[in-house]
Amino acid sequence: MRARTVSVVIPARNAGASIGGVVRAILAQRRPPMEVEVIVVDDASKDDTAAEARAAGARTLVVPASGAGNPAAARNLGARAAR
Repeated sequence: MRARTVSVVIPARNAGASIGGVVRAILAQRRPPMEVEVIVVDDASKDDTAAEARAAGARTLVVPASGAGNPAAARNLGARAAR
């Protein structure tokens, strides 16, 4: 049976204190044959959001400065990158 991949896209801004726990909780939901990928889209954070997300196992993207502050732009960027 071929594994299915579920992609979870999380737009985040200045969420360094909590994003690691969120990513770990999502990844804990994996059950064979399902695969889970977590994509955290950092929306111009001034803290360590991206680093914390990566440390917890997420793939991270950064919203270009021209789209910063727009949660829809962050969500769409993540959706385009999803498997």
